[in-house]
Parts: sequence; structure tokens; C-alpha cells
Amino acid sequence: MANLERLDDNSLKGALEALLLVSSEAVSAIDLARALGVSPGDAAAALADLAAEYSDANRGIQLREVAGGWRFFTHPAYHDQVAAYVLSWDKSRLSQAALETLAVIAYHQPVSREGVRGVRGVNSDGVISSLMEKGLVREAGRDKQRGGAILYGTTRAFLERFGLRSLRELPDLEEFAPDEESRQFIRERLSGRAIASTLEEADDDLEDERELLGDDYDEDDTGEADARDAAYEPVTLLAEENAYVMLYKPRGYESAMSGPGRRPYAGELAPTDRYPGLFHVGRLDWDTTGLLLFTTDGEVGHALTHPSHEVDKHYVALVKGAPSRRELEALRRGLRIDKDVAAPAEGTVLDPDDPVCRPVIPEGLPYGCSVVGLTIHEGKKHEVKRLLGAVGHKVIRLHRDKFGPLVLSDVAPGAWRD
Repeated sequence: MANLERLDDNSLKGALEALLLVSSEAVSAIDLARALGVSPGDAAAALADLAAEYSDANRGIQLREVAGGWRFFTHPAYHDQVAAYVLSWDKSRLSQAALETLAVIAYHQPVSREGVRGVRGVNSDGVISSLMEKGLVREAGRDKQRGGAILYGTTRAFLERFGLRSLRELPDLEEFAPDEESRQFIRERLSGRAIASTLEEADDDLEDERELLGDDYDEDDTGEADARDAAYEPVTLLAEENAYVMLYKPRGYESAMSGPGRRPYAGELAPTDRYPGLFHVGRLDWDTTGLLLFTTDGEVGHALTHPSHEVDKHYVALVKGAPSRRELEALRRGLRIDKDVAAPAEGTVLDPDDPVCRPVIPEGLPYGCSVVGLTIHEGKKHEVKRLLGAVGHKVIRLHRDKFGPLVLSDVAPGAWRD
């Protein structure tokens, strides 16, 4: 089929396209069939036809079957254009005030609203709220030295939008200074003493406002009036040493710091208050449990995730049936899956009594199933599920217990340790 087929009104294919377009996740043929009141077989056949039509027409979108469901994807050939366009969204919509406020938070974080006001010289409450809605700024804890004032920091999305691996890659502001006097001013502004001095000056200004306005003065205008009289203790951008946190991600959590989705986020379990600037390294599917690393070290994050480094990741999977020696050998040699060549993977059938199997068979081994240990060297989406599915063994439960040199141990589900 050189062109997409023209659809009649109320066609099954058209209805399937409409439902998939508004779905944020892959949807199974059974769920789509139920929604449209047709048989699963008819839905599956129509989905396969649609996928072939999009593929043959070489359009900018593709329909693929992933993780037991169907979903639209952009064509890989347009990855660079899509990435550049998406990354431009937030930056192109930021006002001058938003850019100034974001810069203050990025270089001074964690910082209070009053700290931002002290640097900019104007109330920035509305701008901070807007940056939080855009997902670029987050609450990073409370300043106990200033009456519990909310502290703000940047998010993982901020790093992604501005092409940074970590906060350490923020440009050195002194590079943009025209002379030594300006460089000295910047150094003072970014020092803890300068922030404290600025806040003291801001308090003096606020006191002047009280005297001028008298009874009309509104304490709530600053957003943190209750915290103003406490002593301020300056905080640094990042600890001198980077933080490394191992989290046992439970089932049902998305591998993200925050977002608008329906499920909870693994970032909510990480100690971001204790370690500002934490981000997760790699991802686990929402239904996969196990080791998820958080760090403030961009170089380590890059080293562990870049495909050229081929970092080993070990998974324990509960699967239907039991892989044969021939199927395990096929995994070891490498497979072709949906026109994509997967890197070789080392697989073995595990003894269900082995303690490493407990996370996927907490109540014992189900009839007709087995537990497989699989070591992969790349991090493509749904890689383990696709590999085992390609040799005929559907993954029922999946758990990651090793990531490079890290081994998940002495951590309960939902807990973390340094």
C-alpha cells in the first residue's frame, strides 16, 4: 500500500486511531475492542493493518505494538527535528522576568521567595508559581532557620530543557562579565554572605514599607512574612561531594521526578530535600520493581546510561513457560525484533528457591511459569520484555537487582539508602 487507505465514516480503523490518539499509554487490543464493542480479533486485525499502512506509506508517525499494547510513535527518522522542537517549548515561552527568576533559583538553590526577591529587587511570587506550573522549578524543602520558609530548586526537566547533565554544567557567570569589578560583584552575589546581606537589606526595605503604609501594609504580599524575622543561614548550590542514592522502586511508580500523570512518581520517594538536584539515572517501567539510582553527578549518570559504555544490567523475570537451551542461546547471539537488532543478552533459568527470585514470586512459583535471570548491555525501552517475548515467553513480573557495579541489598520496597 503506497498510500494510507481512505476510511469510511464510522470505520473501525478510524475509531481505533481516534482512541489511540488521546491515550497517553499503550492500549491493548482487548481494551480497545471492549471500548468499541467489537471482538478482540477484529480489533487486533485492524490494528495490524493500520500499522502496515503507516509503515508502507513512510509517514511521520508509526503505529507499534509495545508492552502488550498499541501506541503511536514519531518516526525515528525525524528524531532530531522532534527533539529540537520539544526542547524549545518552555524556553521560547519564558518572559524576561521568568528567565531572571529561573537564573536566580538555578544559581542560588535551594532559595526562598524572599531570597529571590532580595536578588531581583521585586516580588517574584507570581513568576515562581508560573515556573512551577511549567515543571522547571520545584519545592526543595523548608528553611528551618527562617521560620520554615519554602525553599525552591530546579527540576530534572530544567536540566533536560537547557541541555545540562547536572547543575555543575551551569555556565560560569564570570565568563560573561566585562571587567574585574563586574566579576567581583558576581562572586559576592553568589556567595552565602552576599545572600545574607541582601536579605538583611530586603528586610530593611520591608520595614520602610511598613512605616509608609501603616495599617494598609499586607504581610501576605511577600508570601513569607512569618519567616522574615528569623536568622538566615546561607545554603550552597550543591554539596561539595555528589550524592548517590539507591532506591528500591515499588510497582506502580513512574520513573520520573514529577509530572501530571495518574501514577505516583519515584522521585517522590527520593530524598530531594536532603540532596537538592537529585535526578534518576535510567528508567524502569511503571510495573517493574527494583534498583533505581539517583544522583547529582551528571558524569556518573552519563557513564552508566550511554550505549557506548555497555553497562551490565541484571533483571529477574517471572515468565510464562521455561526457555529452552536453544532459546537462551538465541538471546546470547542477539535477536532481530521489529526490524531492530538487539544486542546479545545472557540468560539463565533460575532455581525458584534462590533468594534473588523472591521479588517476582513472593507467594511461590505459579504453575506453568519459570524465573529467568537476564543480563543486558543496552537500555532500549522495554528491552527485557521484548527479548523474552521474542523467544516466546511473556514477562509477568520484572525486577532489576543489579545496575553496573551496584547491587540492590538491604533496602525495602519504597525505601532508599546512600
